[in-house]
Amino acid sequence: MTDSCRMAHSRTGLFWFIRNTNGDGEVFGLWEYESPHAKSGVMILDSPFEHWFIWEREPYRAKLPLRVLDQDYFAFPRGRVLFDISRNRHRIYCDPVLLAPETKAQIKAFFQLEGCPVIWKTDPHYTTQDFQLDNLWNDDL
Repeated sequence: MTDSCRMAHSRTGLFWFIRNTNGDGEVFGLWEYESPHAKSGVMILDSPFEHWFIWEREPYRAKLPLRVLDQDYFAFPRGRVLFDISRNRHRIYCDPVLLAPETKAQIKAFFQLEGCPVIWKTDPHYTTQDFQLDNLWNDDL
């Protein structure tokens, strides 16, 4: 593991990937070191940030593009970065549409994880697909 990976080892947070009108995308998010949310004995470090809360609050909201402020937080591909202590690497849970190599590189750059080992996972909570969003709360399935 490189020195920069050791320094980034406890960086956790959340993000959105928002495309502009020409199709390029940018990562918007929030990260922190040594989360106070992480407790001794826990093998996965996480941040206390929640997408719904950050999307609606200043000063975070001011960092988002104006054209997206009238939309819900779940309208854009998003994810969360955790640190798995037992495997000594980050876990990034995200919308499946974010798994293209160039998008993954942008996410890693935002969290300063270039060259660091990362486990990429999808999670239905981070989907932007309407049918999957509807099914999250459907107990009849």
